[in-house]
Amino acid sequence: MQIFRTTLAFAIIASMILPMPSYQAPEKSAPLPPVEPLQALEERTDGDLSVFYSNDTGLASSISATLDHPVNLDLTSSDLVSPDGPARAFLADYGSLFGVSNPDQELTLEKADTSSDQHTFARYQQVYNGIPILGGEIIVQTITGGAF
Repeated sequence: MQIFRTTLAFAIIASMILPMPSYQAPEKSAPLPPVEPLQALEERTDGDLSVFYSNDTGLASSISATLDHPVNLDLTSSDLVSPDGPARAFLADYGSLFGVSNPDQELTLEKADTSSDQHTFARYQQVYNGIPILGGEIIVQTITGGAF
């Protein structure tokens, strides 16, 4: 019995001292942004669109068009009532590129300013159950008439 206890004690001590093979979880690939909204944006700008992606999420971190080929949104008269109306319309159609599926629930307007050259900047804070998400900020710039 003494030999069994001694052997068991050595086995336990050895398992604590000797390096154990480590388990490495497979690398998590970032989700790809939805294809359809991106294709629609590219078509609206004749391909003159710049898209930058987050290394962490794989989602769009910045999308910009040129003034030569702006994204003309299909706006209703209600979209033009408030300064952030065109930005909200853009996010309703293309927010999924940024990981926002329901802008009305997931974003709160922080402020909307219109510059002297009629560019409107709408700044939104992403929230989860009403709690602000650190680093979850979206700024949408539109030009007169609501183009992006």
